Amino acid sequence: MKIIGIIAEYNPFHNGHAYQIACAKERFGADAVVVIMSGAFTQRGIPAIFDKESRAKMALACGADLVIELPIMASTASAEGFAFGAVRTLDSLGMVDELLFGCETDHIELFYRTAALLENESDDFRSRLRSRVHEGNSYPKARAAAFPKEIPTGFLDTPNNILGVEYVKALLRLSSSMVPVCLRRKGSQHHDLSPSGNFISAGALREKIGNLPRSIESFSILHPYFPKGAYEICLQEWGDGKCVFVDDFSLLLHDRLYETDDFTIYSDCSESLSAKICRYRDQYISFSQFCQLLKSKDLTYTRISRVLCHILLRIRREDCQRFLSLPRAPYIHILGFNRLGASILSEIKKAGGQEPVPMFVSPKEGERLLSQEHLPFLAADVAAADQYRMVLTAKTGRIYSSEYTRKFEPFF
Repeated sequence: MKIIGIIAEYNPFHNGHAYQIACAKERFGADAVVVIMSGAFTQRGIPAIFDKESRAKMALACGADLVIELPIMASTASAEGFAFGAVRTLDSLGMVDELLFGCETDHIELFYRTAALLENESDDFRSRLRSRVHEGNSYPKARAAAFPKEIPTGFLDTPNNILGVEYVKALLRLSSSMVPVCLRRKGSQHHDLSPSGNFISAGALREKIGNLPRSIESFSILHPYFPKGAYEICLQEWGDGKCVFVDDFSLLLHDRLYETDDFTIYSDCSESLSAKICRYRDQYISFSQFCQLLKSKDLTYTRISRVLCHILLRIRREDCQRFLSLPRAPYIHILGFNRLGASILSEIKKAGGQEPVPMFVSPKEGERLLSQEHLPFLAADVAAADQYRMVLTAKTGRIYSSEYTRKFEPFF
C-alpha cells in the first residue's frame, strides 16, 4: 500500500485542499492519505476558525483516511519548528512513503538545493545574511536576499515555498525514507485576498467569513469555495456560532501581558520584543491591534502574533526547545479515521522494529501511555484546547465537551 502524507492546517478546509488530496490519490498513486493537522492554534499564531474535530471531519469527508493532531509546541512554532515537528510525526508512523506539499513551482530540485544550503551555511552566506539583518530587514527577507544566484529571486517570498524548504530540511535531518513531492498550487496565492475562480486562499476565506452577517443564508455565498463535504460541516458550525477569530482572545491575552516584565521565557520572544511589549502594553486594545502596534521593519506581524500566542498559552522557550530536540514524535494523537485509516493504524501497531510511538484518541488514554518526560507536551495541547473551548463557550453561551469528556466517533 502506498501512503502519502500531507501537513496542513485546514483553516478552513477549501477547494484547494480537496484538490491536493485528490491529486495525492489520482496523480501520485496514493492508496491512502494521512494528514498531520494543527489543533486549536496555527502557525501564524492565531486560533483555527473552526475546532479541530470539525476540520478533521472535513478532511475525512473529502478524501483523507487518517488525521493526526500536530502538537501545540510545533503547530505554533516558526516555519522550521512547524515543519520539523510535523515531518517527525509522519516519519514516526513508519509507514508513509511520500510527503506531498503545495508550493508555487513544480521544481523539487530547488527545494533540495535550498535546503542543502541552509543545512550547511557557508561563511559567505552567513556574512550576507548578517549584513541584510543589520540593514533592518526581517530575518525571512534577509535570508531570501542572501541566497546565491542559483536560487531564483523571489523563490522564498511565499509561505508555501518557505515551508517546502523546511520540510525537505527536516527530511534530510531525520534521514527519513519519505520522499518529498511538490504540487503547484491552483488558484489564489497564500496571501492573495482575491479569489481565482472557485479557488481562494484560506486567509481570504477567513476574512470573508469574518465579515459575513450572522445568518445561515449569508454563508451560502461562500458555497463555491468549499467542496461539498466540507461546506456542509462549515455551514453547521457557522449556524451554531462555533466560529473563532483571534480578537476573541483579546481579554485573555491582555491579562497575560501583566503577569511578568520578562517575556523572553516564552518561545520566540527576544529581549528587544519583550521590552517593547512592556513599553506598549498600556496601549493595548485587542490582539490584532497590539500586533499592528508592535510591528516594525524587522518584526513581522506574523512573528509578533506567534509570540503573543505563546504568551497567551504560556508556551515556554525551554519546553519548546526540548520538544523539538526529540528524535521521534513523543506521541500520536488521533483526531479521526475512516475504515482504511483504521487498517493503517492496525498495521502500525503490528509492525516490528523499534518501539512504537504511543497512539491514542483521548488525552486520558495518553496520560496512561506517556512517560513523565513527555506528559508536559500533552498537557500543553490540552491547555490550548481548553482556552479555545472557554472562548467558544463565552461566544455562544453553550457548554462544550472537554478533551477528557469528548466522545470519539470514527468516520465510517
